[in-house]
Amino acid sequence: MSASATTRFGMLHGTALGEGSVSVHQYLGVPFAEPPRRFADPIDWSAPFEGGVRLAMRPGSVCVQPTVTAGDGFQGSEDCLFLNVWAPAPSTVPLPVLFFVHGGDFLSGSGGEYNSSRLAARHRVVVVTTNYRLGALGWARLSEGRANWGLKDQRSALRWVRSNIAAFGGDPRRLCIFGESAGASSVALHLLSPASRGLFSAALMESGSPIATPAGAAEELAADFFRHSGCGEAQRRGGQAVLSCLRAAPIARLWRAASAATAPPPGGGFLDQRTFASVVDGVEVPARPFELVASGALARVALLGGTNTDEGSGFVLPAVKRPLSAAAYTDYISKLTLRLEVPRANLSDVLAVYPPRPAADNAKLAAALATDFLFRCGTR
Repeated sequence: MSASATTRFGMLHGTALGEGSVSVHQYLGVPFAEPPRRFADPIDWSAPFEGGVRLAMRPGSVCVQPTVTAGDGFQGSEDCLFLNVWAPAPSTVPLPVLFFVHGGDFLSGSGGEYNSSRLAARHRVVVVTTNYRLGALGWARLSEGRANWGLKDQRSALRWVRSNIAAFGGDPRRLCIFGESAGASSVALHLLSPASRGLFSAALMESGSPIATPAGAAEELAADFFRHSGCGEAQRRGGQAVLSCLRAAPIARLWRAASAATAPPPGGGFLDQRTFASVVDGVEVPARPFELVASGALARVALLGGTNTDEGSGFVLPAVKRPLSAAAYTDYISKLTLRLEVPRANLSDVLAVYPPRPAADNAKLAAALATDFLFRCGTR
């Protein structure tokens, strides 16, 4: 069965699905922005559909990311700014809208992974999932204000939803943005960003908190990325040289460069792994997120946040040698707090709250501390 909706750009043809007694109309691979120029802000979609009609029955390409199989290859395309819509039908009144930002450590994932027909049917809501640029292509900090492309992509998708969701039976005035892991962290940054004001009326954060890589660390990572991509000399020349070099490079070379720049040193583990992620760039994220929260910058909307009980276990337990002695635990916590920019003077306070046990395996205690530091505290 087919479904249709008339947007500002023409008619979308989707698929009518059955979820119990409820029919849900599904629209996949809807472009919300033009194919993005590499390391440039997204440009909102504005062109009429060719012939006034567009098929929306298959997901669009995922953004460039690791392959799902073993190896160091990549999949996806730079032309990846697509969203998906699930809407109960028919609806006689405008329905609330849920806008989902996927997780994946800012490196992997896509909106197309989340079939939301059951969620739409069960709760009679319109659900939107979206792609955004990932890895170095979405989060490398080129200079002040030139970063966080993935965050800007999400905002472009939100603008599309605000302008078009009524065509699917959604109420743009009742839009809840929600996300998991990296998606939840993205939601937190939208809550702190004046540029995202008015695009949503509520927010939900699942296992994530306001985080952003400090500018200095992001610049060091970017410098390594430039060097591995063959653009180190262009960076030294300054101006637009490095941007021109990066845009001219084959995508395969940039993928290898990003992988080399983020790889931990031999024998390194989770705490030595660097990632391209949200970053303090002076504009989108003008300061450390928790400083912005303390200053009162958080949007005044309904907000719900939560975490899993042992969220840190998946990060810590595979990364430490068992049993974790008291001395090894103390060293691990020292590195963890350093990475989280906890002042060194406060390390003794941390150890007083989470004291190691002599002659015992302290791995689960380290995981509990990581759960609190990385997830639970940020939602409170």
